[in-house]
Amino acid sequence: MTGLRAWQAECLEHAKSHYLSHRDFFVQATPGSGKTRLAAELAKWLFEEQLIDFVICFAPTREVVAGMQRTFSAVLGQRF
Repeated sequence: MTGLRAWQAECLEHAKSHYLSHRDFFVQATPGSGKTRLAAELAKWLFEEQLIDFVICFAPTREVVAGMQRTFSAVLGQRF
């Protein structure tokens, strides 16, 4: 996978520091902007830091689920 966009990298760093003292973080961006990639990168970090054990994803359509599955699998380097 290629590097993150500038907004994703900035948001990821903000989410990491926020998550250490809070258990929620909301990202709102336009469709196709890279929210799923950002979420996958954050999940990867949370796994690496042993702050989470698993991820549950909810999505509105099968197409969105398939896209999330591809992205998370690629970022995490394992079946998702």
